[in-house]
Amino acid sequence: MIEPPPDKSTWPPGLPRTIAEYADAYLADLLDPLTADMRHVIVQSLTMGYLGGPFPDREMVQRLIEVQTGRITPAQYDSWVMESVGRLPTAEPGGGIGHILGRLENGYEVGGTREKMLELLSAMDDTTSLVPAITDAANRGLLSRAEADAVLSAALSLPVLPPVVPLPDDIEPLPDNYPPPTPGYGCVSIPAGTVIHGFATLDAYQASREIIHRVSAGELDPAEGEQMLEALKSDYIAGEPSTDAG
Repeated sequence: MIEPPPDKSTWPPGLPRTIAEYADAYLADLLDPLTADMRHVIVQSLTMGYLGGPFPDREMVQRLIEVQTGRITPAQYDSWVMESVGRLPTAEPGGGIGHILGRLENGYEVGGTREKMLELLSAMDDTTSLVPAITDAANRGLLSRAEADAVLSAALSLPVLPPVVPLPDDIEPLPDNYPPPTPGYGCVSIPAGTVIHGFATLDAYQASREIIHRVSAGELDPAEGEQMLEALKSDYIAGEPSTDAG
């Protein structure tokens, strides 16, 4: 069962306490160009998928906006998340690309299928690192020559991700690790390292994203989506992955 939320009275005064307050104070320049409906979808997505601990950083929110508005593809967004995982201190050598190849080599396929792994590799933004890594994977027999050629052809044909929009100069950055991590409330360890973008595990992120997508597409009632996310949070904090999002 999910533990009580942290005692916010101990947090420094004048800082946001919720995702909505955080969005108003620190994400306004990213959200203001959007329609009112799209702003609602983005903030709702952040709120529903947030598992506690430090708020999702601006780059994560920017990429979420870009995928929701069609500036980047869903595969590019997922691959960007994998690249973020690859920058963690405990990640496998080779960054996000090495992270995916390592999972593929060890028989753990993120997303459940080999095809999904190849899709993630095909949308990697760091093609300078991708080309030698995929060539080596093909030479070692981890990928077939046809798979390697398809991955490189797709990745090299994609436009690069838009540059990261910096925090406006007149806004003071949030303190590091704010809100503070609270053991037992969405900030549990994961085998590969640590919390990623406020999600307890990479699988939790992917399951949360599927629920959020279904709510945004009108396939799932928001109240039902919130219940599924709460179950997902509870299951991951208890150490058991939920299957409700499948």
